Amino acid sequence: MNEQNNLQPTEPIQNPKNSWIIILFAIFITALVVGGGVYVWQRLVLKTTERSLQEQINTLQKKVESSILEQPVSDCSTDDKYEVVLKENPQDRNKTDVYLKNFDSGTEELFMTIADVQTHDEHYHSNEYHNCNIYLIKRVGYDSYTDETWTDELWRYDSQKKGTKLYSTKGIDFRVNVDESLIAIITNETFILLDNSGKTLKSFQSAEVIADSKASPMFGFLIWGQNAIWLDNTFGPSLTGLAKIDTKAYAVTKYDLTDLPAGPEFTINVYSEKLAFSNYPALFDVDSAEHYENSDAKVNLQVYDLNTQKQQLIATSITKRFKPKWIDKNTLEYNDPNSESRVQKIID
Repeated sequence: MNEQNNLQPTEPIQNPKNSWIIILFAIFITALVVGGGVYVWQRLVLKTTERSLQEQINTLQKKVESSILEQPVSDCSTDDKYEVVLKENPQDRNKTDVYLKNFDSGTEELFMTIADVQTHDEHYHSNEYHNCNIYLIKRVGYDSYTDETWTDELWRYDSQKKGTKLYSTKGIDFRVNVDESLIAIITNETFILLDNSGKTLKSFQSAEVIADSKASPMFGFLIWGQNAIWLDNTFGPSLTGLAKIDTKAYAVTKYDLTDLPAGPEFTINVYSEKLAFSNYPALFDVDSAEHYENSDAKVNLQVYDLNTQKQQLIATSITKRFKPKWIDKNTLEYNDPNSESRVQKIID
């Protein structure tokens, strides 16, 4: 019996606590390995999905852009129905989104996206719209003020987005007449008339279109007339002269107006060739405007006949603008000096 009680097992018995530790460690290692694999797999799937979605977005963008380029602007035959609106492209600051704004509805329709366009902030007259065509100035190759390799280009884009380069030089200003048969190009030194294709019809040096170079070395576009174009000469805001260019014979008629007390408020009637103007001064800051408003100064609205050189007093106000505007060849509209309304007067 004692022998039976003293018998020892031939194999050691494992501690149950140690067994659970081994099992838990194995589970942890397995979970770590499997979890790491799942993480790597998920990352791979996400990257693949992201790449696929980006490719789909790019494809859709190309389809949209292609669709826009293929679609002509609807009902674009009326000039006064649209104006050009330029906006920086949100994806590329070097490109410009060109919109057409409908005056009737107030909506804006994307026309196209192009590079190098001079915006409203960069050029005071960077574009025009005529008969479904958009005219734009591009500044190409410009890096900085010290860069001399740049050039300005005038382009026309039709309703199918087809572009035609019409003219190229440094520092372009331009105007297009209503039927697009003539294009006026203004630079600091020259005035050029182009036909619809961009061919030069006639070129004038600045001295040929300035009435008095001592009074003003500057000239600029004023208005299209009857078979004519009118340029103005100004010294600061004051009118010092006019030049009329016959667009058929290219004859130039100059009008020296240095003795005329015309400030920045003036308008010409191209039919009767009469100039309505006032002596309201140019005011460049709030303090000057307030001082003038309290001065009780008289403002005279007058009409000057460019051919007979006769002046006619139309109305007088006390420190009030007239904002004159010709309604037709004989009718002048302006602010009533004694009320907030507008009045009209027949000018003989």
